[in-house]
Amino acid sequence: MKDEEKQYGDIKIVNNASENRVQIFFPGKPEDSVRSELKHSGFRWSPSNGCWQAFYNNRSKYCAELIVKKLTENVPVQ
Repeated sequence: MKDEEKQYGDIKIVNNASENRVQIFFPGKPEDSVRSELKHSGFRWSPSNGCWQAFYNNRSKYCAELIVKKLTENVPVQ
């Protein structure tokens, strides 16, 4: 496995294989509904990394993409 990054507008998803985490970096604090969805999907806030993260697996990778795509519809992937 190797680390991968995807940028959706101002939001970045990092598949951090070296730390066994899927990480989502937001430009600021997400709204309550987004934070609730992140928690429901197994993501937790990591103050030391400044991101929301979950264990690296297919479910967390899928949930990260789904949540971020909902927030950034019509924003091209870079």
